[in-house]
Amino acid sequence: GANETIRTPTGSHPALTLDGEAQRVNRVLGDVKKKAPRNYSLWLSDDADRLPLMVMANTANGYLRLELTHYSRTDHRWTAR
Repeated sequence: GANETIRTPTGSHPALTLDGEAQRVNRVLGDVKKKAPRNYSLWLSDDADRLPLMVMANTANGYLRLELTHYSRTDHRWTAR
């Protein structure tokens, strides 16, 4: 992916972008060839922590966008909105 700076509720962050494609599968994990794959992008912080800053994906129910809203090295919790 690319390197870019993104803005989240936690501020601006240098980020690495990973783009991917997910193939749809059935209940027994066989490929569903009739349906197009789904695309997604993941932004990780460009530092030693590699925090998941943002995820965007196409789903069966619409478009999904998750952003990191809180992170603390001492708390070890993170939330998305």
